[in-house]
Amino acid sequence: MMKKRIGLVLVALAGALCLYSCGNGLEDEGLSTKAVKIPLPQFEPDEPYPVVEEKGLPIVRPDDPEQRKLYVNVVRPVSDERFPVLLIATAYRREFVRMLAPDSLVSTGYAVVILDVMGSGSSEGGWEALSAREIDDVAWIIDHWIPEQPWSNGKVGMGGGSYMGMAQWYTSRLGKEHFTCMVPRIGACDHVADMWAPGGAFQLTWSMMVAQHGIVTGRSLETRIHSIWTDLFRYLPLVDWAEAAGFNLPYWRDWIQRPLDDDYWTSLNVDGDWSQITAPAMLMNGWYDVHAASGFVHFNGMRKHGGSAAAKQSKLIVGPWLHGSTVDSQVGDVDFGLHSAVDPYGVEQRWFDHWLKGIENGVLDDPPLRLFIMGINEWRSEHEWPLARTHWQQWYLHSDGAANTLRGDGT
Repeated sequence: MMKKRIGLVLVALAGALCLYSCGNGLEDEGLSTKAVKIPLPQFEPDEPYPVVEEKGLPIVRPDDPEQRKLYVNVVRPVSDERFPVLLIATAYRREFVRMLAPDSLVSTGYAVVILDVMGSGSSEGGWEALSAREIDDVAWIIDHWIPEQPWSNGKVGMGGGSYMGMAQWYTSRLGKEHFTCMVPRIGACDHVADMWAPGGAFQLTWSMMVAQHGIVTGRSLETRIHSIWTDLFRYLPLVDWAEAAGFNLPYWRDWIQRPLDDDYWTSLNVDGDWSQITAPAMLMNGWYDVHAASGFVHFNGMRKHGGSAAAKQSKLIVGPWLHGSTVDSQVGDVDFGLHSAVDPYGVEQRWFDHWLKGIENGVLDDPPLRLFIMGINEWRSEHEWPLARTHWQQWYLHSDGAANTLRGDGT
C-alpha cells in the first residue's frame, strides 16, 4: 500500500508538469485552452427565508452507555416547512466554522447542523482524531437524529474541508438512506500515507499538531503550547513530549507506538471501499495541498467503482491553492490571477441544489474534471486522470554516495 501511494503522489506531480508542457498541442485535439468559468448559483431566492440560529443543542444517543452529550448549532429558515439538511462535523469548534453556514445559503431553504465531534468544543467524551467511534456518532446523527427533527425533510448532505472533509469520506460508507451527497474539500484518502506517515516516515510535525488539538476546549483555540513548539519538536523521548509540556494526551502515546499497518490506522481508510459509498461527491483540492494526490485517488475511485450511479457522477476541481484556501490567487511569490480563485460556497450550493432539491441546474453536464494549468494560468476541462494524452517520462535519482543530508550531493 505504501509503495502504491508514493507512486500516486509522483503521478499527480508528473501529471501537473505534463499539463503545462503539453499545452501547445491541445488545439489539434479539439480541446479548449480558454479559461473555464465555473457556474455559480444565484443566492437570492424570490422570497428568502428569515434565518434563526439555535446554539448549544445537546444530543444524547440512547444506545450510548456513557450517555455523552454531543452539542450542535442549528442554523435554519424560520418556517414550518421541512428542508434538506447540511451537516458539518468539526473538531474546530462550532463557532469557528459558522462561516460555512452563511445566511445567504440558509435563506434559500437549507437547514445546517454544525456538530462538535466527540471530545471537541463543548461535546463530551475523549477526543481522538477521526476515530471509529467519532465517525459512528456522525453516521448516527445523519440516520437517526436529523430525520426526526421537525425542520428536516430527511435528505442530508455534508460539507466542509480538511478535518471536515475527511469526516465526510469516513462517514460516507456508513450513512446510506439519508446521506444524499457531499462536498469534501481537501480530504485525505489513506489515513497513514496521507497524514501520519507519508512515504513511510512518521510525520512528526503533523501528528504533534493534530495531537495537541485535544488540548483545545470550547473556550479558546489558543494554548501556551504554540510558544514552545521548537523545543517540543526536539524533545526526547518523543513519546513523553506531551507530559513534558504539561498535557495529558494518552492517544499520543498510542499513536507513536503502534505499527503503521495496524488496524487502528487502516480501519478508516476509504481507498478500496468505493463500492460502499453511494453519495455523489463534488471534490475540491489544490495543487499545493498536502492532500493533492488524494483528490485524484478519490475521483478515480468514485468514478470507476462508486456504489451507485449517482456516486459515479462525482467531480473534481483542482486549483493553484494551499490547504484550505480556494479564494486566494497568490501562493508564496506567485500570483496566478484573480480568475484562479473559486467561491467554494457557490460550488457547494450548486451541487446541493441538484442532489438535495432536484434542481436541474446543469451541474451534471459539467466536465468531470476541472484543472487550473499553472504556467499558462488557465482553467481546463478534462474527463479522466491521468490524462489520456499524457507523455510519460522516467525520472531517476542520482548521487555519488552522500545524499543523506541537507548538504548532500543528491540530484
